[in-house]
Amino acid sequence: MTKSLYSVALASVLALAGCGVGNKVEEKKAAQPTKQTLVVVNVLDPELYNDAHIKGSINVPFDKVEDYLKNTAHDTELVFYCANYACSASGAAAEQAKAAGFSKVWAYEGGMAEWISLGYPYEGPAKEEYIKSENKKPDHLAEFAISAEDLKNKMHEHKILS
Repeated sequence: MTKSLYSVALASVLALAGCGVGNKVEEKKAAQPTKQTLVVVNVLDPELYNDAHIKGSINVPFDKVEDYLKNTAHDTELVFYCANYACSASGAAAEQAKAAGFSKVWAYEGGMAEWISLGYPYEGPAKEEYIKSENKKPDHLAEFAISAEDLKNKMHEHKILS
């Protein structure tokens, strides 16, 4: 026990004296990654995500959203998206996030079909049929819906898209 007290006292003295102990703590803090404040989440199955997804987004299949939310800070801004306006998974995922206590939540309901049709940055070969099918915007969108342009602007602001 006295040995550990001695170690603590020595570390404190060295830190106060400006020796390397305090500097190493600062180096570790600087090396830690910064917390991501905006996360764009594709809720489609991995096969569809691999075919086409918004550049800079992550894949959390819809059936895994609840688990993902348990491991995500509540102050994270989340945007969920899926295939197109006919797909309801993005809105349902946003509802789950709101119910779990997240306040900055959006659903990009135009999905990959709209994103690609607008010429916005994406990754993957984009060969799936849903991307080419008609993607008619409904008369009514959820109150937490976000447009493609607003999403693109948010991603630029957060330096997810360059």
